[in-house]
Amino acid sequence: MANQAINFFYIFFFSFLPVLGWFWFILKEDPHPEPRSLTALSFLLGGVAVFLSFYAELSLEQFGLSSHTAPFLYYFYSSVIEEVFKFLPIALFIFTRRAFDEPIDAMVYMGFAALGFSFLENFFGLYTLASSSVTLVMVVALMRALSANFLHMLASVLIGFGFAESLKLRRVLPFVFSIIVAILLHFIYNMYIVEQDAMLYVFPILWAVFFIVLKEFDFIKARSLPRHTSKQLPSEHSF
Repeated sequence: MANQAINFFYIFFFSFLPVLGWFWFILKEDPHPEPRSLTALSFLLGGVAVFLSFYAELSLEQFGLSSHTAPFLYYFYSSVIEEVFKFLPIALFIFTRRAFDEPIDAMVYMGFAALGFSFLENFFGLYTLASSSVTLVMVVALMRALSANFLHMLASVLIGFGFAESLKLRRVLPFVFSIIVAILLHFIYNMYIVEQDAMLYVFPILWAVFFIVLKEFDFIKARSLPRHTSKQLPSEHSF
């Protein structure tokens, strides 16, 4: 029993450790920190998205799609499912709050949702290694921090940027474009990392997108108005 408790502790610890760096990155980019209750809720909603995605991806098998029978279609649809389910809970439960009053908030909340998704995905993945050495668990956790966790954060922040731009411009095109780019990025990762194990080919793409994300944060911050002293209704966003 004691050994099980120890195993659970280090699996939990190494599942959360990889996302800490991305926590710091997202918080650093937000000039007006969001309420902790909402960032925590975003993180939890990202975890909920894992379960929603899992059951939705299971349903693909009813149509004869799996990573073995039709990898191209399966990884494409699974990319669509995961990106949509990371966005929908945030749109329903966070973007309708009065605290969502700056364009950059969309990127921040989507980033936290991605970290919640990554944490739970890490936990389930590392739990299968519970009987392995701590060193192996630590190495796998580090690899996930630089690959799968990195991907989820980038894709979600891109969607947040597109959503913010759509609100600002009152046009749906930026949001649609950001969703498409995020799905394609996720799909490329799945095909090359999971299916072909060609990490060296995908890493340059991820880091190129990362620098784009940095520019997006700077672009949004440069255009953001000072936070209003009076609270606004969600329909009254100035951006």
